[in-house]
Amino acid sequence: MYCGECGAKNEKGAKFCESCGAKLEEIKEEKPKKAKTTPEKPKDKKPISKKTKIIIIAVAAVVVVLIAGFMILRNSTSPETIAKNYYAAYVKQNIDQMYSYCDLGEGGAFTNKEAFKEYYSDGEKADLAKRIKNYKITNIQYDDSRLTATVTVSYTTGSSSSAQTDTITLRRGSGKKYLFFDDWKVSLNDDDLVTDYTIRVPHDATITVDDVALSTEYIEESDDDGFDVYTIPMMFNTEYDVVVKLANGFEIQDTFTPSNYYGTTTFVLSNDNISDADKEKVTEQVKQDIKSLFDNAIADKAWSEISSNYGTDDLDDLEDSYEELVDDVDGGFLSSKLQSFDVDTVNIRGLSTESDGRIEVWVRLEYKYTTSESDGTTEEHTSADTVYMYYTAEQDGLKLKDASSLPSYF
Repeated sequence: MYCGECGAKNEKGAKFCESCGAKLEEIKEEKPKKAKTTPEKPKDKKPISKKTKIIIIAVAAVVVVLIAGFMILRNSTSPETIAKNYYAAYVKQNIDQMYSYCDLGEGGAFTNKEAFKEYYSDGEKADLAKRIKNYKITNIQYDDSRLTATVTVSYTTGSSSSAQTDTITLRRGSGKKYLFFDDWKVSLNDDDLVTDYTIRVPHDATITVDDVALSTEYIEESDDDGFDVYTIPMMFNTEYDVVVKLANGFEIQDTFTPSNYYGTTTFVLSNDNISDADKEKVTEQVKQDIKSLFDNAIADKAWSEISSNYGTDDLDDLEDSYEELVDDVDGGFLSSKLQSFDVDTVNIRGLSTESDGRIEVWVRLEYKYTTSESDGTTEEHTSADTVYMYYTAEQDGLKLKDASSLPSYF
């Protein structure tokens, strides 16, 4: 505390100045007043520029378009939509579009687009499409795995007002369509598409189906019964023309309609499908072989001397038949001995292929022969018999494998 008179410093609380004795007055120190603060006014926000607004609007528009596009694509790839589009293409006979909705795997010569168009644009399928007037999707069901969907279509035709139904089966592929969506494809049913159909033809034969030559890649196996087995992955359930050319050049011309129920067909040479020219060749071969067997038996030749004239292997049955013939023509005590044998005519009564691939020829044989009797005289005879000959078709022609019911007891 300081004295107001002399300015001397005094102890705090003293009432009189120690230096000059003047009365001291306590001076209260005033706290400095705080300056009043005026609240700041909020700064005005800077308005959004026109360019920014345009960018925001554009981004929002893109988002809307993407969402809308996503929904459209998802709907367009649903099995119900695909089935509807497929059926619409069928009714309009837009076969190319139908084909694009189908899953035919690798396709191949018998289920490619050309084969597909031929199947669906002709016959009963095309006739029905032309008669359909109204149709709609009435139901869709998924299997437990949701890998297969069955869509029911209800339709009416011009000839009837009552509704009929058809079903379309779709299967979900392993890949994705447009990166995000399941890839559903129409799967043809068993009434339309036949899978893994097998065709059996004799060994080393060539086969052409509707002008398509089947390569050896189609051969699944060659069985022990003398047949090659061709397997065709997929075919339509329709009639096909077939030409089978045997190793010796004979041709089988036939037709077949594949089905999943039977699963296979066998083409063999028969009396119904052999050509007249080939039948004439068989006739001449039979005539030649019978004449050869009898001439060699009359000459008493051993089998080893003549076996090379016939098939190349498995000739045991033919050897047995020949040995029996040698005994027959020799006659014996009190029996006629065959001196000569000539074939007049050979009439084919039947021709078929055995289960082991051998060709059986059933002929009516008319012949004449000369015998020497026990009294030294000779006699001429004419006769007729039914003879069975068995052949294999090899590269150098028909080869005799066996002969039964040959004329005997002269």
